[in-house]
Amino acid sequence: MLQFIQFLLEYPISYFEDLPDATPPKAVEAAAERFGLSDHIKWKWLKNKQFTHSCELDTGTPDGIIAMRPEDIRENWFHELGHEVFDHSDKDSIKPLLDRIKVECRPSHEWLKQQTGAHYKWIQLGEWKYTYSHSGKQYEYDELFAITFAFVVDDHGKFKDADVQKDYDAMLERLSKRS
Repeated sequence: MLQFIQFLLEYPISYFEDLPDATPPKAVEAAAERFGLSDHIKWKWLKNKQFTHSCELDTGTPDGIIAMRPEDIRENWFHELGHEVFDHSDKDSIKPLLDRIKVECRPSHEWLKQQTGAHYKWIQLGEWKYTYSHSGKQYEYDELFAITFAFVVDDHGKFKDADVQKDYDAMLERLSKRS
């Protein structure tokens, strides 16, 4: 599997721009519209087997490219959209809430000790556990936002801590272009 930086070096943006167009699920399209990104995302199909995961790419312009694998589930679509929402947001206003989520949603110490990936940083949302440090330290907030965005906006559940949920909903409302 290529590391994130490797595929950026080995595959220029033009490679991704030339991929076939993809149409996201209707709920994902609605979310892109809610956050003012409908006209700023080029959705593409990524069928190259070298890529085991979908990806959101920075084009150096206000428009982004999201390349999806054909077998991706709807949560993956929301996750990649979450990266794009984060890219277009005031990150400094979001990071304190993400720092709270790291603490409030950390899996148990016992669970972490049993993991082969214990060196990664994890959060638990509902019954699911996600690593947010797999892309490197500089992308941790971006990953954490995309994970929580997919969980909340795709309606998989709510945060256990009611204050975190209230603040997350308020943050999404601030980011929404259709408030």
